Amino acid sequence: MTQMKTRPGSLPLTPTEAIHVARREYVQRVLQLLQTDEGLPYLAVALRARVSLRTVTRIAADAGIRRKRGPKPGRRS
Repeated sequence: MTQMKTRPGSLPLTPTEAIHVARREYVQRVLQLLQTDEGLPYLAVALRARVSLRTVTRIAADAGIRRKRGPKPGRRS
């Protein structure tokens, strides 16, 4: 099995471990965006974090974060 290193002098990571590290990093990035700007729609968070809309909704649901439902303020249907 091939070994990958993240930085010189660090412990080697297997490809599976590298995927888990990358996943934790983008989940933290999405959570930070969701928590810092609560008015930001999920689509805008997905575009800023460069992940899919489904990923953002899954991360928000896992963290218990919810947005208001219904029409945007100032719009009329």
